[in-house]
Order: sequence, then C-alpha cells, then structure tokens
Amino acid sequence: MIKINLKKGSASMKYYELVVTTKLNVTVDYKDQAEFIGKQINKSLLGDEYLKERHTKNTFKHYVFSGFYPVEPRKPSLADHVYVFRIRSMSKRIALGLKKCLENFKTDEIQVLAVQVIEKSRKHIKQLYTLTPAIMTISPKNHWIVGQDIDLLLTAINNNLKRKHKDLYGKEIPDHVDIIKSIEIINEMPIILNYKEGKMFCNKFRILVNEDPYSQMLATIALGSGLLEKNSAIGCGFCLAD
Repeated sequence: MIKINLKKGSASMKYYELVVTTKLNVTVDYKDQAEFIGKQINKSLLGDEYLKERHTKNTFKHYVFSGFYPVEPRKPSLADHVYVFRIRSMSKRIALGLKKCLENFKTDEIQVLAVQVIEKSRKHIKQLYTLTPAIMTISPKNHWIVGQDIDLLLTAINNNLKRKHKDLYGKEIPDHVDIIKSIEIINEMPIILNYKEGKMFCNKFRILVNEDPYSQMLATIALGSGLLEKNSAIGCGFCLAD
C-alpha cells in the first residue's frame, strides 16, 4: 500500500512519471496526436471521483503528457501498432489516480496495455527544453509566435510557474524571481496543432535556468506540471532537462 499525504504544501520537490504502453486501433495524424491523447486521458478520468471532479473545475490540472513514441516527425501514428507515451505530475495523488484510471482502459480508438509509475527526485537543472511545443495565449485567437514581444513571453513563463507553485504548495514565490538566464526559440516558424476544430500556434524553447533555489524549484515544476498552458489538454510544454 502507498500512503498518500494530501496536505497542501507538504509535498517535497519530487514528481511522478507514468509510462503508458498502448495499442492504437485507429491511425492518428501527426497534428491530431496531442488532442487525441488528451481526449483518451480525459475519458479515463471517469474511473476516479477526485480526478473527475477536478477536471470540471477551472484550475490547474497539474499533469502534462508527451506524444507517442516511437514516431517519425510529421508522420501519422498507425493503427495496430504499439506506442508509449508519458504523463508527469507533481502530485502523487494525481499520478496514482491516473494510473488507476488508465490501467486496462480501452475504447474503440485505443487500448492501454500497461502503466508504470516512477518517482523522480528533484535534481539540479541547468537547462530545460520542450519535447512537445509550448503555447502562450495572448487572446482567444492570438498565440505568441516568433517575432512578437519577447518580454511578454518571459513574464508569462515566470508567472505561470509561480501560480502553479502557489496552487500546489500554498506559498508565494517572490516577484523578483526569474528562472530564465537565457532562452532560445528553436523553431523558425510556428508549430501548428489541431485543437477543437481550430489551430494552436506553438513554439519549442531551450531555457538556461538560473542557479538560485527559487528558480530551481520552478524549473522542477516545469518538469512535473509542464511549461505554460494546455499541459493536460494537448500535452503542451512537456520538458526534458539536463
């Protein structure tokens, strides 16, 4: 039995990674992959009352997921093939709830074959880079793209992580804290993902992280809950670190 401490603010800086092995029953286009995985996870949440209720609230969901692996860039994921994707969360309760929901989950579109949960400890983070593209919403039909105000992007990254930290642990991060030593936009043109019959314009980043303890905490939250927005909806902002 795994004991789960639900007291807000008591969790250490660890995160939890689910390795989900699946078999596809349908072929999924590259641009639809993120929304497809998000929809399957959402359907599975009916298996846990806490996650089901949390999903209906306008709050951080505190999980983020990767795309399918193995997959060739910009090519579809094929029916009758086995793929793996990962989900991360800062919350053990959410991670174990997702494991319960996804084990033996099956629809006409996908079958989950196995789910493994790995606890990962915080380590020193020199840089973050986005495995899945990240999205910043300026207005309902306007997303930050290359060439727009970089300070707007930097402020959004910092503020988003600080809000996630407060929601998880009930503690404020000082306003002056800035995790970003430098940032590189990897793509020259926006990366386009399909979502709710519309288009989401995203970017991939490489971020050098400052050394101070606050910045290191926020960088860990980027790993465990995702960078910027749409982390649980379409898996945006799933990061790797070194």
